[in-house]
Amino acid sequence: MTCPFSLRKAEADKAVIAKVRENFRDHLLMALSEARASTLGIEPSLREKLMDDLSYYFHPDSNMTDTFSDAFSSAEMAAQDRVDELSDEYTRERRRAGYSVAAE
Repeated sequence: MTCPFSLRKAEADKAVIAKVRENFRDHLLMALSEARASTLGIEPSLREKLMDDLSYYFHPDSNMTDTFSDAFSSAEMAAQDRVDELSDEYTRERRRAGYSVAAE
């Protein structure tokens, strides 16, 4: 039997995945910023090459977008499927309980 607690827990799990995704994105951006700051003293052309490559491979909004999204998409879809499954099950159970009460 599905209870409202199970549904709320599934929704909370989905929110945690979204929070981890945003936290991970923030860490990547922070690491890029720290790399930019720590390379101020090197040859400008080397710094530019390094930062271009780092941004290409690690910036979550650049060419890495697909890889970054793929890293979370399975978990996000599974969490949404779980929420949908529990929601549907809870709705069916409530309807059955309503019919049972009405039949009495």
